[in-house]
Amino acid sequence: MPCHDFSVFANLTNGTRCNPLVRGDYLDMLWTTSAELPGIILTALLIERIGRKKTMAVEFGGCIIAFFLMYICPIDKYVLMFFIFIVRGLISGAFQAAY
Repeated sequence: MPCHDFSVFANLTNGTRCNPLVRGDYLDMLWTTSAELPGIILTALLIERIGRKKTMAVEFGGCIIAFFLMYICPIDKYVLMFFIFIVRGLISGAFQAAY
């Protein structure tokens, strides 16, 4: 069973407040956003080697696997960031291959 709580709106009725973002949160977002460039480079290389359709299949499949591994609930924050990095790179590359 996953350890994530998907009842987002239940917290609003309990009177709990949102936490403001701190500097580390912005740095984490910067790192995960930087995954798009290697994803696009990987896509360009894969399209030349195996073609557009297979590239999209590989990248969407890798994205599914990374989402599944993220859902298992990694213990460390950096492991979670690694999976987000992989997902963002693969999904941005897959959409570049589509268009």
